[in-house]
Amino acid sequence: MINEEELFSELSKQNPWWTTGSIKLEETTVQRAIFARLERELGEKQVTALVGLRSIGKTTLIRQLIQTLLKSTHPKRVLYFSFDSFKEENMVKQIISLYSKHILKETLEENKEKLYIFFDEVQKVPNWGDEVKSYYDKNLQVKFIVSGSSSMNLLRGSGESLVGRIIVHKIHPFSFREFARYKGTKLEKIDLWKSPRLLEAEKIEVLFHEYLEAGGFPALYTVSSENRKVLLKTSIDLTFYRDIVNTFEVKRADVLEGLFYLFAKESGNVVNYANLSSSLKTKFETIKTYIDYGLDKDPKEEYKVDPLAQI
Repeated sequence: MINEEELFSELSKQNPWWTTGSIKLEETTVQRAIFARLERELGEKQVTALVGLRSIGKTTLIRQLIQTLLKSTHPKRVLYFSFDSFKEENMVKQIISLYSKHILKETLEENKEKLYIFFDEVQKVPNWGDEVKSYYDKNLQVKFIVSGSSSMNLLRGSGESLVGRIIVHKIHPFSFREFARYKGTKLEKIDLWKSPRLLEAEKIEVLFHEYLEAGGFPALYTVSSENRKVLLKTSIDLTFYRDIVNTFEVKRADVLEGLFYLFAKESGNVVNYANLSSSLKTKFETIKTYIDYGLDKDPKEEYKVDPLAQI
């Protein structure tokens, strides 16, 4: 287990608003379509979960929620911790214990005002769901918000503990409207074929081509096209070899990677398991199983997923 003094030092670094009273965000940070829904959910009891690919903007959404909370909530009543570099068991309880002892100066049971606890990349902690459930079921004045790179990865870590207690929001890449907002352009519904708006339509067309090239990953917008390729390759490697291969103990990583590139190449076309099996020289069953991994699909798990989250 990590040294208590070192952990508290890390905790203090990740929560600078405890001393400054505020949080700084990039000037180009935009408010995503799902933000209003997440903001309303801060008042609900259920655990809020954000899941999505790496570099998709989950942490930025969390920081925006914290910024909003700090306008009306005492800074020390907001706790954030990223588990990106930590995998030890019982870390959730250890962090909350340190927070209660050194920041709140009281236990969660003694606390009478609303607390907001954000756990980023929480799926890295074994059995984190059992630890969160132990607090959730006590009806404390605590709202938990968690994030993870994979819904299956994250929810498997919660086991059956949080069934009926968690609402999952899948965070998707930037839409074109969100990309335009990032670029400082507010899109309105217009008829692109009407001549009075032709100049505006041309500007939007240029912006759309830029969006097609840059994609929907905000982390890539501030780097050169050369570095963008490097970051994309790194993200793909991490998704395959850390998120999927390690989680599901994939024996044929080459097949999984082959599926990815085949899907990219055949985007928009119809493919079938038999053809994929033949192309990758593996069994039909292997193809089907690996596709389910890539889709974040696990029919055995039953959790509430918000179908309107992206509307």
